[in-house]
Amino acid sequence: AYDLDRFARQPVDLERALRLYDARPGTVFATVQGDIDLSTPDGRTMARVMVAFANKSSMDSARRGKRKHLELAQLGVPVGGTRPFGWKDDKRTLEPQESRLIRAAVRDVLAGTGLHTICKQWNTKGILTPRGNPWQKPVLRNMLLSPRLAGFRVYLGELARDTDGNPVKGQYAAVIDV
Repeated sequence: AYDLDRFARQPVDLERALRLYDARPGTVFATVQGDIDLSTPDGRTMARVMVAFANKSSMDSARRGKRKHLELAQLGVPVGGTRPFGWKDDKRTLEPQESRLIRAAVRDVLAGTGLHTICKQWNTKGILTPRGNPWQKPVLRNMLLSPRLAGFRVYLGELARDTDGNPVKGQYAAVIDV
């Protein structure tokens, strides 16, 4: 392995590796650093300590990342990932043709048109998702139910809320009104 913390970051993974190591006499465990000898009690203890610290470091990074994404959500900032249908690549400005299609789909659904029918119409016209895929009912349904269409920020699949519990408006144009 390049380094022990690249080999295992979860104590359970290290213990499983130790069982495999024990079951195969003559096996040599090596890192580029060359500082761990799993054949000795001291080496195993050191490996366990190093994995515990690597695990803590991973948890700290995840916590910081989650906190940052929550902060961005509460500010209404759009984040990375695939461009949402209806917006340009900046994820803030409406894409005129796609936003018109969304508005028409909302009107059609409210008038009783089925999602399958809308998907079929769009696919026949060559209208693809931002990932370049044909439309399918679950994808269209999720898009039409997204609070983002009305200008609200979504966080972890739910309506983002500020520290007072109020819905957060996104820093982007809305396609439809509430």
